[in-house]
Amino acid sequence: MRKTRATTIAITIATSIATKSATPLHRHLPPLAARRAKLRGRGFTLVELMVTLAVLAILTAVAYPSFVSAINKGRRSDAISALTTVQQVQERWRANNPRYSGLLGSSVPPASPDGLNLPSTSSSGYYAITLAAATETSYETRATAVTGKAQAGDGVCKVMGVQVAAGTIRYASGASAVDFTLSDPDPGRCWAR
Repeated sequence: MRKTRATTIAITIATSIATKSATPLHRHLPPLAARRAKLRGRGFTLVELMVTLAVLAILTAVAYPSFVSAINKGRRSDAISALTTVQQVQERWRANNPRYSGLLGSSVPPASPDGLNLPSTSSSGYYAITLAAATETSYETRATAVTGKAQAGDGVCKVMGVQVAAGTIRYASGASAVDFTLSDPDPGRCWAR
């Protein structure tokens, strides 16, 4: 009887099992079969991969809104900085003039300086800055999120404003406008520091 390679392997395996040898089964297999036997226990099933993807999707759905909210809150500092700059420059202006300036930029012609020489956008460009209702004792300034920029999706904090009236400073915010007459002009707590 002629022995083939398969017969030899079968006899070796049977002998190994019969003698309860500590020799691993894959040592008796040819090299390619040994590699396949080693790899057979490794890897992930489709079900395991799908469960992992489902868990990641749930975590993403929970974490993403918080992440976007934190980014928007951080960008509000751009509006706060711009409005604070307007306040400081207005007070310097008022110290030398009989009324607050009603012009954010420079006047035309420049020979009659009645403007604050400030840009009409915030330093990072997320907000448009406007100045209104300037009198001898009061003014209002607003920062409105620029349409098309990421900050335009900031919900109730799209518009932020400061009102100075007879030495009293009020802060306000809103989704489309600010109302300084409300008992709580900052319902979204956009000015929270």
